[in-house]
Amino acid sequence: MKNGIIILLLLTCSLSYGQKCNYDYEKSDPFTGKKMVGIKTTISWAWKMILNKSDENYSISLFVNFPGVKEEIIQKGDTLMLALDGAEPVIFIAQADAQPQSNVVGSGSSSNIQTFYTAFYEADIDKLNQISQNIVTACRIYFGELHYTVNVKKRNGKKIMKAARCIQQ
Repeated sequence: MKNGIIILLLLTCSLSYGQKCNYDYEKSDPFTGKKMVGIKTTISWAWKMILNKSDENYSISLFVNFPGVKEEIIQKGDTLMLALDGAEPVIFIAQADAQPQSNVVGSGSSSNIQTFYTAFYEADIDKLNQISQNIVTACRIYFGELHYTVNVKKRNGKKIMKAARCIQQ
């Protein structure tokens, strides 16, 4: 009887403290049967990132918006850097050019112009392991020689760390 209670208690504890992974999308390719999953995370209020996994291939989708009109292009080969607390920064390489898309958002006197970018970066298991073990503290994207950097709030850095763990499962 005591052994049964102890086993039940241990099982309950392990289930309650185990990491729960919620994917923003989870589907299978109808032609190849490959499983595809993705987890969306927030870098800052205007910067979002999706960690993607298709079969055993990993990538990062980055969605960034800036106030005003920007004309810089994120070119194939440009880098995305994530600064980690207690470790060297992790560097990802853009897979293709990302063109700016400028739009008027809002209406009337509260309207303004925003420029949006959607960029795709190669990722690998080693880099995701580094992110899964260290909190992300800052993010820097390069547009050729030009770069923009934002600090990542600690809670967002922890969410990115958790997403990196989940996407590897």
